[in-house]
Amino acid sequence: MPVMALGLVMNAVRGGWLGAEGRPLWAFETGSVWLGTIDGLAWSVVGFAVAFAVMCLFWIFGTCGGGDVKLIAAVAAWVGLPYIVLIWIVSSVVLIVWTLVLVVAGVPSVPPVPQPGQPRPQTRRRTTYALPVAVATIAVLLFVFWTPLGFPPVKAGPPPS
Repeated sequence: MPVMALGLVMNAVRGGWLGAEGRPLWAFETGSVWLGTIDGLAWSVVGFAVAFAVMCLFWIFGTCGGGDVKLIAAVAAWVGLPYIVLIWIVSSVVLIVWTLVLVVAGVPSVPPVPQPGQPRPQTRRRTTYALPVAVATIAVLLFVFWTPLGFPPVKAGPPPS
């Protein structure tokens, strides 16, 4: 929850800064510091709310845990709705690759059959989203902000002759 709160504060400050400089905002064309602050908060809250709602559905169906819901919602509070959608797409690809590696490596996905007198183990294994979301967040943010971070632009090779 502190990560989510920091995302709200960071986006409010960022929105106020953009508004003070007269730059285009997310929901408004341009505005003042206060309008920018409201815009930044809206950016953060909409991302958080959508991510939280979608992940709650995943949690209800038993495909993730409560920590995954809070993690992705907190990341969405930082990056907003457009980037969390990209992060979901990339994290899905990472998750599929990770699952295939586990299957090829022979890691069991179903618990062993219980011995008589022991409690029955859980038959469905939940997916942990922490690693795929971390990898996807780093990849998406580096892709989106490569040049603004000061990295040299990627140069295309010479055209084929």
